[in-house]
Amino acid sequence: MSTSVLVVDDHQNMVTSLSILLRNAGFQVEEAVGGEASYARLSDEASYDVVVTDLGILEPVDGELTLVAVHPGVDEPEDAGEKEQIEPEGHPAARATIEEKIGQQ
Repeated sequence: MSTSVLVVDDHQNMVTSLSILLRNAGFQVEEAVGGEASYARLSDEASYDVVVTDLGILEPVDGELTLVAVHPGVDEPEDAGEKEQIEPEGHPAARATIEEKIGQQ
């Protein structure tokens, strides 16, 4: 089984380019354009070995908030080198903030 990767950016051309490179390298890739789309992907039953995201996505739902919502330990430096799957769990306050921002659009 190949490594599963979610590629997230707010620019479609970046998502497409990186996805092509990763697929050619043998990774199983899914794409999300924007923070809201990435949140939707990460909130469903899917899990990923790696999430590649632009933390500075300029939407109501940015990349960092999305990652914290689904994996509250993501911002802890001691976890930086460990391989962990992102599961649809996460920090309830971050999830509530995202849902509120999505509802304001």
